Amino acid sequence: MAEGDFQQLLDVMPKIAEAVRDLPDGLKQRAFEELISTFKGVPTPRTAPPEVLPVSQQPTESGRVAEAEKQPDVEPSATGGRSRRAKKATTPRKATTRKTWAPDRHIDFWPEGKQSFKDFVEAKQPATIDQKNLLAVFWLEHVAELPAVGVGQVLAAYKAVDWDEPGSPDVALRKTASTQHWIDTRKSTDIKTTPGGRNTVKGMPLPKGKK
Repeated sequence: MAEGDFQQLLDVMPKIAEAVRDLPDGLKQRAFEELISTFKGVPTPRTAPPEVLPVSQQPTESGRVAEAEKQPDVEPSATGGRSRRAKKATTPRKATTRKTWAPDRHIDFWPEGKQSFKDFVEAKQPATIDQKNLLAVFWLEHVAELPAVGVGQVLAAYKAVDWDEPGSPDVALRKTASTQHWIDTRKSTDIKTTPGGRNTVKGMPLPKGKK
């Protein structure tokens, strides 16, 4: 450096010091170096001061930027430790709606030349829902001679004699099939009486206490 330049630098130093005096401590050194460099006409590398860099990019003692440690998503446990990764929220399942059945309104329950369903029921005197299911399927299959008996046809029989309808008629029919073995419900659109069911109908009304 020439002697004249050195003297000028000495003259300007107090002014530079005055200019950076009120700056935060972390910025004083940086600003001082910038002003000196400007005076010399040599720009300094423009790197952000450590205090404004993210923690993951703060320079280490070796001068290299440390990479942020990748941590799995964790939640604090009740004891203050770390629990396993939080589970993603699952979409709630849609509530299942009960299937509704419509009674068949095209069945003639008073067919000409045949025993009506009402007279058939009065003669057999069913006392339980299983017996009602049996009589309805039997009459529809063997008296009305429908090509196929389904849940809708059985419901129509209930309405024809003002029986209280079960909340889930398909379930009630399957229960009769599984517990009494009077009817076969493997096909809900083609329910049939079994040999045991047909013999039960012949023996009705059943003695009291026998189901």
